[in-house]
Amino acid sequence: MNNYPSSDLIIESSSPERNVRHTEENRRGFTVISSSDGSHSYSTVVTGTPTALSLDEKKSLCRLIGDILTERYTALSLPVGFVSLTVGLGNPTVTSDSLGSQTAARVLTDGTKNYTLFPSTKAKTGFDSAMLVRLAANKSRSDVIIAVDSLAARYKER
Repeated sequence: MNNYPSSDLIIESSSPERNVRHTEENRRGFTVISSSDGSHSYSTVVTGTPTALSLDEKKSLCRLIGDILTERYTALSLPVGFVSLTVGLGNPTVTSDSLGSQTAARVLTDGTKNYTLFPSTKAKTGFDSAMLVRLAANKSRSDVIIAVDSLAARYKER
């Protein structure tokens, strides 16, 4: 059995009785792990150390993430004018864990169709990220949630 990397959001929002299926493939030179429990879908792109990537590898990674988002949007058959919530997970003060907050900070929000949330960490807020995301998604009536998280660990078993 493989030990797949998981964002805290996946762990917090999944219950033990859910049957999560994983597929692993190589795309554009990166390992992509897709996980689904039937109602939620997640993609993890394994990059190694992002700062060690060449400019061409970074461009390829950006195209890959664009491909994955396009595939997800297409599969969901979202209506014109759909509402999105982009969530920047992680600790913004720790470089290796700040990808989520840095990415979400660059998303244009308008308060009507595009929303952004920075839940920080449970240690700072006292709230689980999944609970904050659920509240924000319900309040904004989001059709889709894009959660960005760093899975920063020396070994994927962690």
